[in-house]
Amino acid sequence: MKDKSPVHGQISPIKLQHGVNKTIILGLRLDLGKATISENCTRHWLKRLGYELTTVKQGIYVDGHEQPDVVDYHMTFLNTIAENEHLRNMYDNKDLEIIQPTLNPGTMEWKHVPVHHDKSIFWSNKLQQRVWVKGGRMPLRKKGQGKAIHVSDFITEEVGRLSLSNEQVFCLHLSCF
Repeated sequence: MKDKSPVHGQISPIKLQHGVNKTIILGLRLDLGKATISENCTRHWLKRLGYELTTVKQGIYVDGHEQPDVVDYHMTFLNTIAENEHLRNMYDNKDLEIIQPTLNPGTMEWKHVPVHHDKSIFWSNKLQQRVWVKGGRMPLRKKGQGKAIHVSDFITEEVGRLSLSNEQVFCLHLSCF
């Protein structure tokens, strides 16, 4: 038999109260005078029906990093990085002094400077944090509901965060490039 309960996390004492008072009682043509079912009463009903008020837990997001083709690509990338390690700065273990790479003269070798991409996404996430659920089943939510602010930087070991100088910013406004 298919579960006909409401979608997980979408029932509340107020919704149940409204449904009973405005739909069921009127639909049965019961004359209760001014008496209605209270919100407190519907909280007790929800508990008796097996619902509990709980904090929404984070869901699981699977992004496919363990698929065979992705793992193969990562291994190829890491092998390439290892092969070119001699072209990057190294650091003395004792005092972390920079040891510049030794480039072979007469070859097309260039110093490699890794540039790391740092990004963060902050969500306003105006969703309810506490919901009524039955059997511990959390509501399904779309990834990224709410408005987001994306903060992104590029970072190198030598200069830290990459940024434009004041002159470069001014030049961008005047289309100097």
